[in-house]
Amino acid sequence: MAERVLLKIDGQVHEGWKAVSITMALNAICTVFELTLTEKWLDLPARRVVAAGAACELWIGNDLIVTGWVEDSDNSLDKSGHTITVRGRDKTCDLLDCAALHGTGTWKNVKLETIAADLLKPYGLTLKVEASTGEKIDYTIDPGESVMEALTKLARLKGLVLGVTPEGNPRLFSPKPVRADYGFALGDNISTINVTNSTADRFSQYILVGQRSGARASAENARAVKATAADPGMTRYRPLKIVTSEQSSQSGLQARARWEANAHLAAAQNVELTTPGWRSAKGTLFRPGGLVRVDAAYVNVDIDLMVTSVTLALSEDEYRTSLTLARPEAFSAEPAEEAKAKKKKKGQKVDPLMSIE
Repeated sequence: MAERVLLKIDGQVHEGWKAVSITMALNAICTVFELTLTEKWLDLPARRVVAAGAACELWIGNDLIVTGWVEDSDNSLDKSGHTITVRGRDKTCDLLDCAALHGTGTWKNVKLETIAADLLKPYGLTLKVEASTGEKIDYTIDPGESVMEALTKLARLKGLVLGVTPEGNPRLFSPKPVRADYGFALGDNISTINVTNSTADRFSQYILVGQRSGARASAENARAVKATAADPGMTRYRPLKIVTSEQSSQSGLQARARWEANAHLAAAQNVELTTPGWRSAKGTLFRPGGLVRVDAAYVNVDIDLMVTSVTLALSEDEYRTSLTLARPEAFSAEPAEEAKAKKKKKGQKVDPLMSIE
């Protein structure tokens, strides 16, 4: 089914795009898009102009996807017509590119929300907080770090994830898998599938060492807080020690340790697949965050997974979606489900996303 892709700029709607690429990710602070069309210039009373730097909204039908900026506008002309390629990102793109600046760059005994508000104020953005940020903290900007780097560090301290809303504001949340109204199965709606299961960046134990929040650190107590988390699927001895400069409470550092264990697991184990179209059979646009069943027994996958990134693409009149999926606990500060795994019986099938044995 054809989709209406609408780029709205200053009250004007640009559509009719012949090539489209839109990438959204659960833990990305920006959605990225690229749109291309070719118009027969001899048939047009005036050429189409899309200016770099323009504020824009990107819609797919009635679904708002991006509130941001046109960053690149390429124009070319030949005998076949006028070709325009437009690229852009959410308003949060400035947080990725620009330095974190605020007064002395140091906060003492404040909530995470206060630090975020101070950093975001010059950009006219507001942090949407969807989870508890816990106790007050101290924080100092590292020289040269971007706003996004600062916010990401703060999110990790609390075991949370940083993303973006369709309205272009940063979002702080703990992903809670919500069952989507669709799934994927070989022989039905899976065009291609690739399953990755690697042990290269997984560790048996994650040891986090940091400074005690609010303490006047001396040489003896500067590393007074310690927390550990395990990846029970890594059966050989492989410890990883992470020393942080940020001050944290014991509970905060423990959440960070569990987050590190799950983040490494998520990067090591995932499924990538492509499917025709941009929507489910019920008309739901594919977006990150949904919990879906992936039935692909031939590659030893039959499990519920969370959609972590989506690329909607159009080329040569073909609509297709590329999705990356990972274990539901991948972005959680809760212990991985593998901790509850029982020893498999002889001859029992083992899903590659559930064990490395």
